[in-house]
Amino acid sequence: MIRTVLGLLVGVFLGGPARGGDDPKPARSPAEQFAALMKAFEADKAAYAAALDAAKSDAEKQTASDRYYAKRDAWRAEALRLLRQHPAEPAGFEVIHTYLYIADLDTPDLVTLIRKHHQAHPDLDRAFYDLAMSTDREGWEYVAEVADGHPDRAMRGRAAYHLGYTAKQRLVRPDKHRWIGRQKEAGIRALAEKYLTLAAEKYADVPIKSGVQAGKVGAWATADLAGLKNLAALRVGGTAPELAGNDLDGKPFKLSEVARGKVTVVVWWASWCGPCLKMVPHEKELVERLKDKPFALVGVNSDAELADAVAAAKKHGITWRSVRGTEGTPVDSAWNVQKWPTVYVLDAQGVIRFIDVRGEKIDAAVDELLAEMEKK
Repeated sequence: MIRTVLGLLVGVFLGGPARGGDDPKPARSPAEQFAALMKAFEADKAAYAAALDAAKSDAEKQTASDRYYAKRDAWRAEALRLLRQHPAEPAGFEVIHTYLYIADLDTPDLVTLIRKHHQAHPDLDRAFYDLAMSTDREGWEYVAEVADGHPDRAMRGRAAYHLGYTAKQRLVRPDKHRWIGRQKEAGIRALAEKYLTLAAEKYADVPIKSGVQAGKVGAWATADLAGLKNLAALRVGGTAPELAGNDLDGKPFKLSEVARGKVTVVVWWASWCGPCLKMVPHEKELVERLKDKPFALVGVNSDAELADAVAAAKKHGITWRSVRGTEGTPVDSAWNVQKWPTVYVLDAQGVIRFIDVRGEKIDAAVDELLAEMEKK
């Protein structure tokens, strides 16, 4: 099946030989071939999403997934063929970036292509995260190479940040993120500290835009360094770190003040997070039920734009306070948040007692902690 799909990709999107009676089609340029390949990728992705939405059973979803991944394998094979045939074509960098994003495969070959032909590409930094997260050493070693000696200062700063950030991610979620060579935790921490400190001290003014990370390298690196220091605290039994910023009305907010002497539920949410918004009806019930108790519900909003957060709060009736980092001060990284929603339940002394409970388990956790307060 993969060969069949690959043949269709080559023939339909990249142009094949003329058939009897047809006027010969002019050969497509390398840039046009890469553009057609990316168009095919986006079309396959959209068709897969539509198939999942239309699926009425798990079996139909599995069939849609099988078809999509077969197409994706064929896409990767055609991508490698084109990249090897036209290694210096600038349009090929988008294909390399997409390849790295969808699969942790062939990284050494792709790094060689980047080093030889795309080192000066203006969007080189778009590949840093996936390269640094690769299970092949060549990926993160290349990012370190850029951080240590690329001629462009901005690229050095972004590479340093991404390398430090991904090292920290491996410490936060060792169950999810593998590290090539099985380095010990101390070595990974040293790498994270080295490059995050480098980013914060030498490249603080360098702009960055990557996923939810937008702003200046210095602010993000400083927040991630705080997250490194907070690793031990952000576990059951640890004392919750400070969480400071402004609420959605622009008023100053400090968790230590809002949560003092109260059982507190802290929920990370965003307007783009469906599971977060599905929690809101239950959160409303919790707030109403405990309105006369020493209890607080605090939201931590991760929207890039304040207007999106305000609109979502109004639409869904979120009346409790939500904090956002002040400009240039990310709060998610300092608390090592990697998924939304993330939930912490604190006792009246600010000690983390439960993490990522949902639904009735939140009620049970809060009621248990309130009962402890009443006994004292």
